[in-house]
Amino acid sequence: MLRVGAMLVAAHLLTLSTHRRRFVLRGKGRDAAAGALALLPRRCPGLAVDCAVFMPDRVYAIVRLPNASALSSLVQVYKAAATRRIKATAAIDRVWEKGFEHRVIRDEAELIAVRAALRAYERAT
Repeated sequence: MLRVGAMLVAAHLLTLSTHRRRFVLRGKGRDAAAGALALLPRRCPGLAVDCAVFMPDRVYAIVRLPNASALSSLVQVYKAAATRRIKATAAIDRVWEKGFEHRVIRDEAELIAVRAALRAYERAT
């Protein structure tokens, strides 16, 4: 658990993949997905988006959420909002694979390492 002020908040690394690994998250699709993520804290109280990397076929995001049981709902809200935005820019039937992957980030050292790995991965592609 990571301390934010006086409160302990769990950080999670989320991985969301596009349907059949299609390269949906390029250009306007990427901008649409990023815009949906930027607005997510307004819809989900207590959420903080720490870091996000958009690859053509997946999104990696580090989020801090006081209530880990709300993680599935958070992903559902994000996917719905991003899908609406992406479909407004491209003719596509299905955007996301079902479900998501996540990993709990246990301490500040791990958070720093995961952030660095995501940034390195983004630069390498």
